[in-house]
Amino acid sequence: MKKIIRDARAPILFFQAENDYDLSPSRSLSQEMKEARKVSELKLYPPYGKTPAEGHKLRVARQLGLGRRCVSFSGTALPKIVSQFPTSSELGCIRPRSAWSAFPLHL
Repeated sequence: MKKIIRDARAPILFFQAENDYDLSPSRSLSQEMKEARKVSELKLYPPYGKTPAEGHKLRVARQLGLGRRCVSFSGTALPKIVSQFPTSSELGCIRPRSAWSAFPLHL
């Protein structure tokens, strides 16, 4: 799993309820992402229910507004990813002409 994380190219949001069965995979993989300077976030939600089985249920995502959290994460993560790409001038590229400039209009 750690190799997959090191090779990840997309931002990753790790999330679990605090009373899920085991939080160590999310914690260690999130830490691996940070060490590899990858964009990620670990979000631990308050306990859901009273047992690890209840904490593991996916419906917690809906009730805790995970959709809004994902949108918020994307809004902060994507600019960080895009800023890591070199610009065309940094690559030594010449700005391409418009496809239509090859066909001048003669009126």
